[in-house]
Amino acid sequence: MGTTGYSAYDCGICQTVLVSSVVLCFLGDSPMHAEVTSTPNPGQSLNPCRICTLSCTKKKLKPTRDYVQKFLHINTLGEECENAPRSWQETRDNSYHLHSVATMVNMKQFDKESLRLGIKDAINIRFLTEAKSDPQRKLQMEDLMEEDESRLHNSFFKLHAFDGVYDTPVEVLHVILLGVVKYMARDFISDLTKTEKDQLVDRLRSFDCKGLNIDSLKPKYLIQHILSIVGRDFKVILQAAPFVFFDFMTPEKKAIWVALCCLTPLVFQTNIPDMAAFQIQIRQAIDNFLFELTKSTAQWVNKPKIHMLRHLPDAILRFGPASLTSTEKFESYNGVLRQASVHSNKLAPGRDIANAFEAYSTLKFVLSGGWIYDGSSDSWRTASDDVTAFFRESREVRRAMGYNDTVVHPLGVSEYPYPIRSQLGDFTPEAIPPELQGPWDNLEIIQCRRLKIAKHDDVGYGSFVVVQSHPASTLIGKVLSLWQVRREEVSEYYIKLQCYDVTTVDPHYNMRRLLRRDLVTFVNAKDVQGTINVQHNCQHGECGLDQTKMTYSERQATGVLVDQVDHSDGDHFIINSASLHNPALHWQVSKLVMPVIRPDEWTAAILSGLDAWGYPVEDA
Repeated sequence: MGTTGYSAYDCGICQTVLVSSVVLCFLGDSPMHAEVTSTPNPGQSLNPCRICTLSCTKKKLKPTRDYVQKFLHINTLGEECENAPRSWQETRDNSYHLHSVATMVNMKQFDKESLRLGIKDAINIRFLTEAKSDPQRKLQMEDLMEEDESRLHNSFFKLHAFDGVYDTPVEVLHVILLGVVKYMARDFISDLTKTEKDQLVDRLRSFDCKGLNIDSLKPKYLIQHILSIVGRDFKVILQAAPFVFFDFMTPEKKAIWVALCCLTPLVFQTNIPDMAAFQIQIRQAIDNFLFELTKSTAQWVNKPKIHMLRHLPDAILRFGPASLTSTEKFESYNGVLRQASVHSNKLAPGRDIANAFEAYSTLKFVLSGGWIYDGSSDSWRTASDDVTAFFRESREVRRAMGYNDTVVHPLGVSEYPYPIRSQLGDFTPEAIPPELQGPWDNLEIIQCRRLKIAKHDDVGYGSFVVVQSHPASTLIGKVLSLWQVRREEVSEYYIKLQCYDVTTVDPHYNMRRLLRRDLVTFVNAKDVQGTINVQHNCQHGECGLDQTKMTYSERQATGVLVDQVDHSDGDHFIINSASLHNPALHWQVSKLVMPVIRPDEWTAAILSGLDAWGYPVEDA
């Protein structure tokens, strides 16, 4: 498709056109990337990286200073030193070389060479393995050798403009959420007693989710089923960890989680206005996390996903924000698959699903005005306007067929804010504030429940917002009420705020403190930059647990009370800079300083980690 292309009919110009396409990148988890790039599955491999030449000749050489330094991209002096990158052309040549070794020498030598070179061509290995016991497969392999030897090897080698080293971006769902975060969370929770786990559930139950875009919080499920939760659950744990986990952690584990909670908001940042500054920031965050992790024990070098953090900044520089190349977004297709599998008698589910997909594609093609060639009349045909109008002019029909108008035609910036109906959160009717009553006639003032201020941002009672009061300063406040002021079909929206001062960095949470001011003011909703997640400073207030939380079943109160955190005051709060929603805004108002690791600290951390692992360096 990249060189010869194919013909198609362009209904815009009513002519046949040539269509060609190229593969820009390949997204997948670690085993899929390994198969595509003809490298070993990273697990316990001696060549665990598909991007660089990280390797060792024997497994017993992994707990050595030399291998740990290569794993971290650090040299003997403690300075950053990247490993040499792999070469895609060299990988291809080595794959062909290994085939020659297997056919002209023996399979034992093939295995040795494959281990040394760090090459594992799945297609070629299958041919060679099956040819030993299947004469037909051996004949087929010999025929292909004469006709087209490339068919015996990884077909990705034949793709033009595709480089398996650089075009397989670090995939953050599996590397970060189902990798680093999963390791950390399981390691922490597995060491807790049942009583401590119950307290974790109670504290999670009290976690304030405002400003985090968390659909639902299942505290008991998250803790009890930590071995089987999925990516979105680990996102919840990440954002809640500083306020739920820290009280149960040793200083060593807490330092690791502080570094992790500084790193992940940068990883999941969807908008990068200044790439150069971002690269410096994320590299420092990765340094801090790897430093704390290695200092605790160098045994983490057995987890190749942790090494992939070193290649993440380059992947972001090449492909943009890491969320763009996350396979998590493709899971939405599971809904289509489930819908297609419902109408099946389960005798031939694959065929039934294929038929359903064919029907979906046909409907999509016809109703969207597609053109098809009619061989009997030697012309192109399309459905009439009466047919396409059925889809085009009915919003209900479009929605029933999975077409989302709001995604295809998003609202412009000028159309925000606007009120939204919601049953979520507290709402207490108030008298009309005198500050909003002007001298004009026909002025209508209405209290709102919630306001939509951006595509992924809305505010309600209790939300904390950042307001651009004037170019030089910002204001942080808690929403007390929302108001719509309407005059002659023109509406303005105002927010009543309890103001807070940004103070020092809290040593327990390593996040910025907020202190309530004796000031309540009104601001125009258009001046709101966004919402931030703020948690009560329970460490300062020494907040305990009290049996005051009502439980619900099918949205009905059961009358059963459970423990939740009883906050001792309403003055002291913490900006949750671990938030994955609006991460840039959280860091903008927090103004946290990222520490820079010195070379001598790196050297000491590596020696300390090896010692903790049980492999001290004799000549250190």
